[in-house]
Amino acid sequence: MICVSTVMLAIAALAAPIAVQAEQRVLIARNDPNSPNFFSVEFPPEFGGVTTADIVSTHFAIAVDETGETASILAWYQHVNPLIIGGQSTGDITVALDGDSHGA
Repeated sequence: MICVSTVMLAIAALAAPIAVQAEQRVLIARNDPNSPNFFSVEFPPEFGGVTTADIVSTHFAIAVDETGETASILAWYQHVNPLIIGGQSTGDITVALDGDSHGA
C-alpha cells in the first residue's frame, strides 16, 4: 500500500507547475475520516444487486481557474474497502489518476 505522505508529495509535485499561473489556484484536499463516505453500485441480481463500498480515504488536487470559472483534477488517490460481487470479494480497491488521465 502506498504511504499517504508519499501520495501527498506526488500530488504537490503535480500541482506545483500550475500554481505559478496567476489565474489558477491549486487546492489540495482530503476527506474527513470521521464522516461517512461510501458509494453504492447496482449489479445484475445474479451478481448481488445493489452493494455499498466504504471509501477509506481520498486525497486530491484540483486547479481552479477563477477567471473562466472552471476546475481541473490534477491528481486523485482513493482507497475503497472491497466490494462483494457474486459472493466474491474484489479485495481493496485503489482509484488513482493524474491530470493527464482520460476516463473511459
